[in-house]
Amino acid sequence: MRTPFLAVLLVIPAALSCTADAFTFGASHEDFLRRPDRVQIFLADHPTSWGRDYRDLPPGVKEEDLPRSGKNFVLPQEGPELSKEHRKQLAAAFVPASEPNPIPEKKCGFNPDIALRYWRGNTWMDVIVCLGCIQFIYIDAKGEQIASRNVGVLSDYTFLYQLAKEAFPEENFRFLR
Repeated sequence: MRTPFLAVLLVIPAALSCTADAFTFGASHEDFLRRPDRVQIFLADHPTSWGRDYRDLPPGVKEEDLPRSGKNFVLPQEGPELSKEHRKQLAAAFVPASEPNPIPEKKCGFNPDIALRYWRGNTWMDVIVCLGCIQFIYIDAKGEQIASRNVGVLSDYTFLYQLAKEAFPEENFRFLR
């Protein structure tokens, strides 16, 4: 009698650990990206410690004071919170990892342009977007990268570019047609 009970006790934690990624947010990645409470848009860049200095910071602002997304990205400027209509359009553009990726593989270096911060309750997930190569990096609220193959992609590239230009009209984003 004790053996089956012990087996059940050992199997439950193992089963839960296999799905821990989905429970990080209390919902699957798809639910998180399709039904956020709100979405913020930011400019995104690599830190200058990478030897890059793409953006001029306002006087008195230091890079270490800027919000970050994970270890590899700084968010030098916050744009407006996205409207309900924009959130609906982003949700419609989401293609989960279980479906074929409609975006062809690119062989260029990832160069962050914008970050979309999806909120559900008091936790969030960042989608760092390279508009030049149409690639995405996902970062959870703990600053850990989530493999894109476990999440999916945002397929409406033109809409992402329009969001970026609306939020940051002075920026010269690369746009591949």
